[in-house]
Amino acid sequence: MLRTLGVTGGIGSGKSAVCAVLRALGARLFEADQVAKSLLEYAPQVREAVTAAFGPQAYGPQLDRRWLAGRVFRDARALARLNAIVHPYVRDAFAKEREAAVRARERLLVLEAALIFESGFDAILDRVVVVDAPVEVRIARAMARDGVTAREVRLRMQHQWAPEALMCRAHRVIDNSASLARLSQEAERLYCWATQG
Repeated sequence: MLRTLGVTGGIGSGKSAVCAVLRALGARLFEADQVAKSLLEYAPQVREAVTAAFGPQAYGPQLDRRWLAGRVFRDARALARLNAIVHPYVRDAFAKEREAAVRARERLLVLEAALIFESGFDAILDRVVVVDAPVEVRIARAMARDGVTAREVRLRMQHQWAPEALMCRAHRVIDNSASLARLSQEAERLYCWATQG
């Protein structure tokens, strides 16, 4: 029987590292943020809606991610408008992925997303785990990964739930303030827990 697990946490918390271990153990992985980026880039209906909402500056030949991020992460209403455009398509894509996982008789489908609770995805998942790390560690990771400034990372953090709010709603919390080896051990335990009866 297929189980579904959501993996969430603030920017730079280590969601992807946990999900990489889960995938290596046999879980099917749906990366919601990557799907959303792909939709913004390639789905004509999404492009049309974003252009209508934010103007032609959002796209040149391709999506201008930096420009769009500069707009939405400084304006809560603009971010909500963007999410309202993209999230329904992400939800449809996840439903298709779930159907494929059922047909393939897989044990675990993992949804990795920064906004599981904010987008209401938790209502369609069996369990949700939150990955957490100290704020300064998260900022340093996000800066190194995305090539952005600390100020840009903090702007994004302002539009995500506080770790305490996430942890209150999670079924389980993984502390990612130690080594990668320790995180891998936690992810292995998580896989066993998520797939058990």
